[in-house]
Amino acid sequence: MQKCITTEVAGRTCHLIYNNQAMFEIAEAFPDQEDPLDAISGKGREHYEATVRVFLILAQQAELVRGYYGYPQTQLPEQETISRIADVGDWLKMKNAIYAAVVLGTEHHVEPSEDIDVTLMEFQNEKNAESP
Repeated sequence: MQKCITTEVAGRTCHLIYNNQAMFEIAEAFPDQEDPLDAISGKGREHYEATVRVFLILAQQAELVRGYYGYPQTQLPEQETISRIADVGDWLKMKNAIYAAVVLGTEHHVEPSEDIDVTLMEFQNEKNAESP
């Protein structure tokens, strides 16, 4: 199963997964942003609302994945509920959980190999840097 982040917001435990579907949904939700996660980086109302929206996208994906693997479903709070109940600490927890889920969802694990020719790699990198 994909790894997920677990956090508590508005008195409920929520799981977050950043997968391909979440990536596309976030990009579609914020088409005017070069990097869709920039939408949550400020301190204004629009950034708070974007944070809640991104949080719920990741939580919905987590519930779908968890359901697929047979884990018990958790009820997600509604966007209005989070907006009314969550405090500043919850806002920060949501932002941190979002960033942690994105990092976890985009990790690439590469096993070291003895067959890697470091000199050849350095040469290829230098050659690629010099080409127009």
